[in-house]
Amino acid sequence: MKREILILSAILISFSSHADSWESITKSTYQDSAMSKEKRVNNPDGSYLKSVYYIDSAMQLAACEGAKKSAESVFEQMIPLYEDTWPNSKFRLVFDGDCKYDGTPAEKDVRWFLKASVVGDMQRLIKDENPSEPTPEEICAAKSPEEGVFNNVYSNDGNRYIYYNGCEYEATGVIVCQGDGAVCAATWKPTGTVADPSDKPSSPAGDDGDTGGGDTGGSGSGGSHLSKGDIQSAIEDASPKIATDIHDKLTEKDTSADDKKQADQQTQNNINRLDDSINNLARGAGNFADPNNDVGHYGEGDSDLDLAISQAKNKFGIDKDSHGASWDVFLNNDSIRPSIPTGNGCSDFIMFSGTVYQLEIGCDKLGDIKSMLSWVMYCLTFWYVFSSITSLLRKGE
Repeated sequence: MKREILILSAILISFSSHADSWESITKSTYQDSAMSKEKRVNNPDGSYLKSVYYIDSAMQLAACEGAKKSAESVFEQMIPLYEDTWPNSKFRLVFDGDCKYDGTPAEKDVRWFLKASVVGDMQRLIKDENPSEPTPEEICAAKSPEEGVFNNVYSNDGNRYIYYNGCEYEATGVIVCQGDGAVCAATWKPTGTVADPSDKPSSPAGDDGDTGGGDTGGSGSGGSHLSKGDIQSAIEDASPKIATDIHDKLTEKDTSADDKKQADQQTQNNINRLDDSINNLARGAGNFADPNNDVGHYGEGDSDLDLAISQAKNKFGIDKDSHGASWDVFLNNDSIRPSIPTGNGCSDFIMFSGTVYQLEIGCDKLGDIKSMLSWVMYCLTFWYVFSSITSLLRKGE
C-alpha cells in the first residue's frame, strides 16, 4: 500500500513540475437542431381535435450531442494539417462550457426547431522551453545502478528492494542472499521511487557510517558480509535451474519425423478423396443414362449415385474396375462416343442417334465430299510444286 501511495505521489509531482501549456489554434461555434415531433390531441369522445408539435429534454440533449459530434468531425479532419504545421506537438479539442439553446422544450401549434450551439476550441501543446528543476523522483530514476552486497533487504511480490541514499533500488541479475534474505548481493537498479522517512535504509557491506534514510537521515545498520558458504550454497541451489534454462534455450525439438508422418497421412487422405471424387463423377453418368428416373431405383444403393454404375456398365460398357470409371468413357470404343468411320467401305455417318439432335450424313453425300476434297488437295499440291520449282529457278539466276 505504501509503495502505491509513493508511486501515485510521484506521478502527481511529475505532472506539476513541468509548465507545459495548451495554446488555442482556433475557436468556432458548432450547431445542430432538434426538429419537433407531431402529437395528436383528441376530444373527450375520442374524435380528432388538433395536432401539436413538441420537443422534449431528450431531443434537446440529442441536439447538443450532435453539435459536439460536428466539432469532433471537423477536428479529426484538421489533425493532419496541424501535424504538418507542428510536427512535434499534440492536439486536443476542448468545449467552452455547456451547449446553448435558442429556446426550451415546449409544445407548439406549428412545426418548429430548437437550435443547440457549442464553442469548440482546438488547441496544441506547447513544451516549456525552460523546464523546472528535476523532481526527487526524476533524480532517483536517473541514478546509476549499484553493484554489491547490501543489508536491510526487504521483499515484495517476490522481488527484493533496498533504500539507499534516499532512493529505492530493485535487485536484478544474479541474486545471492543469506538464509534469512536480509543481506543480498545483486545488481541494484533504481526504481524512481523516493524513500519514505519510515523506510529502513540499507548500506553496502563493510560500511558503518550513515547512509541516510530519505529526508530524515539517520544512521544505517552495520555492514554485513556474505560468507563463502552462503555464496556456494546459493550457486548450488541456482545451478540446476540455470542449466535447465540454458538447455531449453539451446535445444530445439526435432519434429521432422512427426511432420513427415503428418504430411504422408494428409497426402493419402487427399488421394483417397480424389479417387472418391473421380468415381462419383463417373457415377453421375446415371443421370444421363436414366434422366427421367424410369427405372425408379435411383438412389436406393449405398450411395445416392449407386444406380449410375450399373447403368453405365449395362448400356455403355463402362466398367469402373477396368481403367477407372472416368477414363473408360474415352478408352472403350463402345462407350458414349459414336463409331468412327473407317476406310473399309462406306457407311452412313450418324451422331446422336434417336434424339432430336440426331445428325445423319449418307454415303452418297460422303462420296461427293470426298471427291471435292480430293480435287482441292490436287490443286493445292500442284500449286505447291509449281511454286517450289519457280522459286528454285529464280534463285539460280
